[in-house]
Parts: sequence; C-alpha cells; structure tokens
Amino acid sequence: MLKNYLKIAYRNLLKQKFYALINILGLAVGMASALFITLYVLDELRYDAFHEHADRMYRVRHKFVAGEREFDMEDVAPAFVQGVHEMIPKIEKSIRMEYPNPYIYKKGDEILEEQVTIRSDPNFFSFFGFRLLAGDPETLLSAPHSIVLTQKVADAYFGLPEHHDYSKHPALGKALTSEGEAFTVTGIAENPPGHSHLDFDIIMSNISAERVEQLHDYWLPAGFLAYVVLQEGIHPESLKSDFLAMEKKFEWPVMQQRLAVPLATLEAQQDELGHYLLPITDIHLVSEGNMKYVYILSVIGMFMLLIACINYMNLATARSTRRAKEVGIRKALGTTRKQLVGQFMSESILMALLSMLLALGLTEILHRPFSSLSGKELSLNILQEPWWILILLFLTLFIGIIAGLYPSFYLSVFKPVEVLKGKIIQSSKSRFRNGLVVFQFCISAILIICVILVYQQLLYMQSKDVGFNKENVLLIPNAYSLKNKEVFRQTLLQNVKIEEVSFSSTAPGDHFDAFTTYHTLGSETKHQAKWLGTDAAFFDVFDLQLLEGKNIKADTLGMKEVLLNESAARQLGVQQVTGSTIETFWGEKYNVAGIVEDFNFEHLRLDIMPLLIIQNTGGWPYYVSVRIKSGNIQQTLSQIETIWWKHNQDAPFTYSFLDRKFNELFQKEQRLGVIGATFTGITIFIACIGLLGLVAYIAEQRTKEIGIRKVLGASVKGVVILLSGSFMRLILLAFFLAIPLAYWLMQQWLSDFAYRISVEAWPFLLAVVSLLLIILLTVSFQSVKAALANPVDSLRNE
Repeated sequence: MLKNYLKIAYRNLLKQKFYALINILGLAVGMASALFITLYVLDELRYDAFHEHADRMYRVRHKFVAGEREFDMEDVAPAFVQGVHEMIPKIEKSIRMEYPNPYIYKKGDEILEEQVTIRSDPNFFSFFGFRLLAGDPETLLSAPHSIVLTQKVADAYFGLPEHHDYSKHPALGKALTSEGEAFTVTGIAENPPGHSHLDFDIIMSNISAERVEQLHDYWLPAGFLAYVVLQEGIHPESLKSDFLAMEKKFEWPVMQQRLAVPLATLEAQQDELGHYLLPITDIHLVSEGNMKYVYILSVIGMFMLLIACINYMNLATARSTRRAKEVGIRKALGTTRKQLVGQFMSESILMALLSMLLALGLTEILHRPFSSLSGKELSLNILQEPWWILILLFLTLFIGIIAGLYPSFYLSVFKPVEVLKGKIIQSSKSRFRNGLVVFQFCISAILIICVILVYQQLLYMQSKDVGFNKENVLLIPNAYSLKNKEVFRQTLLQNVKIEEVSFSSTAPGDHFDAFTTYHTLGSETKHQAKWLGTDAAFFDVFDLQLLEGKNIKADTLGMKEVLLNESAARQLGVQQVTGSTIETFWGEKYNVAGIVEDFNFEHLRLDIMPLLIIQNTGGWPYYVSVRIKSGNIQQTLSQIETIWWKHNQDAPFTYSFLDRKFNELFQKEQRLGVIGATFTGITIFIACIGLLGLVAYIAEQRTKEIGIRKVLGASVKGVVILLSGSFMRLILLAFFLAIPLAYWLMQQWLSDFAYRISVEAWPFLLAVVSLLLIILLTVSFQSVKAALANPVDSLRNE
C-alpha cells in the first residue's frame, strides 16, 4: 500500500512540475532558515552547560543601597567568600575572582599581545569545567605568581609540543613578566569553549596579589566576582536568611560607617536588598540580555516554517478541483476515507522529504555567510552529532503532516456522486484559503515594520548628539606603561596634526565601573556617582560643554579639582556648587572647578549617571586620548606609533577610534537588524512564491472566463485588476491586523532604551507601500501573462 501511495505521489509531482517546484522551493527555504535559527538558538541555550555541576552552580549578585540609588550588580565584596565558608554550610564550594582584564606580558624582551587574564582563587579548574591539557587542577594555581596559559597562547609564543603531548609543552616552567612581576607557567588549558560567558587567555593565581591581600577583610563591592555550588537538594531561595545573617554581621556595619546608610533603611529594605543567586546557565541569556533575541529568532523561525506550510495548504486546496474526479472515482471503486488521507499525506511527506534534502544542501552552502551574520561558527555536523538525524526526520514528518493535514481531510470528504456530476462547493474552502493568505502577509508586514523601526532606532543612536565630539579622537590603551607620560604628551603635541593629548582612567564608550560616594563638606547626605581620573586636557580632547565655572587646572599644586556633570551637580541639591568642596568615599577632598553639560558616556540604553571628572594625573591611567586633525590619518598614525615605541618598551601599540568604539556599543542591535532584515526578506520571498503559484492556478482555472472577457473587449489592465484586486484587498486587511501587533511589539523592545525614537506613522506607511509593490509585481507577473494570452486558444481548448 505504501509503495502504491509513493508511486502515485511521484506521478503527481511529475505531472504538476511548476506547482511541485514552488512547494519544494518554499518548504526548502523555510526549512533551511529554520535550521539556521535552530543552530543559533541551541548554541545560545548551551552556554555554560558543560560544567560538571552546572545545575547547582550560581553566580552571586548583590543588591545594595548607596546614596539615593539602589544597585543590582554582580560585584561582591572581596571578603564574601570567606564569610560564606564561615557561616553558610549549605554551599558546597565557592570561588572568588577579579573581572577579566587585558594584561600585557613579556617573554624576555618580546612584548606579547594583550591577553585577557582572570586573577582567581587557586581552585579555578577544580570548580569550573574548563578542560586542562597539562597540570593538576588541585595544585597548579596554589603557588604565588603561577599562571595557566590557554592552548592558543602557549602554542603561539612557545611552539607546539612534540607529538602533541601537552604534558611536555615547552611553555611549562617558563616565565612571563607583567608589570614588573615574573609569573611561572604551571599548566596548559584547552581554549575556553565559545558557549561560555567566561572568556580568557590566561588564568593567574591571586595568592600574594597585593590588591587581594589589602582587601581581604573588605566588605563593600570592589571589582570581584563570586560563584558557588550548592549542596544537593538545596534551593537557592532557602539561602536568603543565611545571606541576611552574614550581611547583618559583616556588611551592614560597613555600609553605615562608610556609605552613611541608616540602619533603619537597611532593616526596612532587608527583604529587597542583599545577595542572591543567578544560575550560571542564565548568565548569558538573562543577565547579559540575550534571551529576548533568542525568543525573537525562535518566533521568526516558527513563522517561516508555518508560512511555508501554508503555501502548500493553499495550493493543495486551490487545486482540489483537479483531484476531485480522482477522489470520486476512487470512492466509487471502494477506497475508504482513511486510505485517501494516507494517499494525500504520503504526497505531503514526500514533498517535505525532498524539501529537507534541498534544505540540507542550502544549509551546507550558506553556513559560512550565516556564521558571519550571527557572529558564531555554526554548522550542521551530522557525522559528529548523529542525533541530528532523528531531529531532521522528526522535523520532516512534522512539517509533512502539518502541511498535508487540512488538504488531506478536505479532499477525502468529497462525495463521489456530487463530484462526478461536477458539483463542488468552493466557498468555505476559499474563505479558509483567504484566511491563510491574510495570516502569511500579516506576519510579513509585522516583520517589515519591526525591521524598519529597529534600523530607525539604530540610526538614531548612531547619530544622536551625545554631548561630546566623537570625531577624530584616537584612543591608545595601556597608557600606564609609558615611562614618562608628560614627555610623551609634549612630543606628540609637536606634531602639527595633533591638537590635544589627555590621559584618563577610562573614556566614553568604554567601561565606567568605578563608583564613589561624595558629599559637600558639612553635609551628612552622601550621594552616589561614577568617576574617572584624568587631566585638564580631557575637556578639550572630548570637546565637553562647560555650563559654569572653569576647567580643572593643568597642575596638581594645592587642592585637586573636579568637574561635575549636570546630574551630579543637581544631586547635591545646593545653590552654589561651583567653588564648593566635596569629599569622596576615600576621604579625599576636591574643589569643584565647574559643571559640564550631561553627556552620554555609556550605552544609550542607560540614563546618564552622575559623573565626577577628577583631576588625577598620577596613578595608572589606561587611555591616551589624542585629538587629531582630518586628512592623511594613516601618516599621523604612523608618526604616533614611532613616538610610542621611543617612549615605551613594555606594551604594544594598539589603538581604536572613538566614534567606531562608541558605535560598537550597539553591536547587538546592529546584528538584530541585519538578521531581522535577512529573515524578513526570506519570509516575504516564501510568501510571494506561494502567492505566485496561487495566482497562476487561479488564472489557469479562469482561462475560459478571461478569453470571453477579452473577446467582449476587456483590456489587459482590466484583466490584471480582475485577477489581482482580490489579493490586494487581502493584503490591506493583513496590514490592518499587523499594525497594532507591530506597534505593541516595538514598544516592548524600545522600552529597554533610555533614549529612543518615538514611533511615527511613516514606518508603517513605508512597510505598506513596499510590501504592496512586491506583491503587485508578483501577482502582475502571472496576471499580465494570462491577460496577454490569445483568447482564441483558451476558447478552442474547452
């Protein structure tokens, strides 16, 4: 029976080549797109699942209050892990580390590229599931000044081991120096997998680290991360009371003393504040905000498959009159309804199988462009992951059944007597088919509107006046490695193409993680602000706007000075801010030289925070910011590099341009826009080829009618309007349904941005016009072909 079903299905495919091609192409493109989206989503969902105790592993987050603000951050106190050991036995093991940071290393006199380094407690490799190629995970970081290199770093700078035996790698036991300290290589780790939120090149022991020792008993956030593994059966919510007891004993006294947080405030908000746990598998998706994009792409993938299935259902029901006599004869000869359903379902599954084979070919051909588009290395490795075969078979059967379900049951209910007499009622079928067309293009319209608004928001962020001049500013990292910063500055300023040079702890578009409290002398109220240390030239390099007062002075004689942004000045709540003296968290006093206009130094998702621009020419500045003149940029860069190497033998010369670096903040939005536009185009393509087949079949059905109309004087234009008018009405209905849905979706997405566009009417009108033009071209292709046909031929072939 099955063999007979497949034979008939094959014959029908050959008989209706055009419609078979449209169905197979539509399903194949939809399947290939869905496979790419599935690969992307599965890679996102795999983040950090490779750790041995991933189901019980958590990162600690911390809610606390300082000044007028509440903070929810991953930053914990250096003493937190010690407190956990003393007071919370429900935690099986824990680890403390500093944030990943770029370090400069030297191998003898050779300067290595910047290496992302994590300074960690010694149990890093016994805690996490990162694989070691050489070294004992229990002891390799237990000695002071020990480091573990990743495979790529070890191979790049020490060569490959003989016979690929990493236990005998030439890097082991060798020394690398950083910031004047020598570190011994005690192990080699496999490169961290791409689906880990922790990315590193080197792991460094924090034992004997000066900063760690100084902050050993410190109970305020200070740039440390903490992870814990709970004992079997322990729910993270059950630790709330344990954390609260620890906070009352260690943290609350420090918050009252150093941050001036009243005890009454801490007691009143004890249920909302404090430490809590985030599953490690949620860090990438939830904490870093990627889950929303997983949902968006998953929905797009499902709709693409659904639209491809709708194409098949539309064409199958539209062509029902051609199969009606077949059904009638079969029923008259004794074929049961169950057998007819089996016949039509086998045709649908065969179509899905052919489409899947074509989709696999498209996936293999296009996986590199999609990997580039998504920023991930994605491919369908069926040989290495054979479970994909089961998924593909299930997907093929599922799509075949979904696509063929309605046509099979619809065709199988025809009554043989009525069919053989030529009586087939079409109205209910047409309404259903029209509903599917409306659904298809409603989804297409929503996608077009959303893509236009995403790009509009992206352009708004890139072109918004952020309050400083981004153009022609060069950022050179590792400024702390310069032996004499002032001589370097003056040497650069001798170049006529260089206008100003500044040293600072950070720069707009980079990390602003440094917080402090501040208050005017004599005031008990402490306020919270971000800060950066810099010099007087910072004001001119970034072309800030002074609202009152003056710039900080160039020298450091007497009391140091500070510039406040508007938000910081407003927060003080005093009439005369300029000229007053403020005191920071560290007890240092600064004279307020002036107030600058608020500027967006972080992502436009965020409101502008209060900011202190502190005069601090000493210390460890990270950036040299250089304002250069337009014209012959490459020559200027070459001259700056020459000067750098004359004054610096400890760090490589690397640079970035501020405008590009600032635009990199919007990479996630850019990627969403590109991926969204790509799959929107594919969705419209699938819908349109289905519409093309539908119009072609309707034109074929109405060949005699068109011939009669032309004989009676109908014009080509009239025939085109006749065939396309009903579809245009359906598309307009789809838009009326799409507009409120698209508006609601985009309002939800835009709510994440502190600075966002207002949703206007023109994106909706543009989407309407563009989709109508695409559909008009699609429909007109077949309509004009039918209208230009010789009516004599259509009437002769009756």
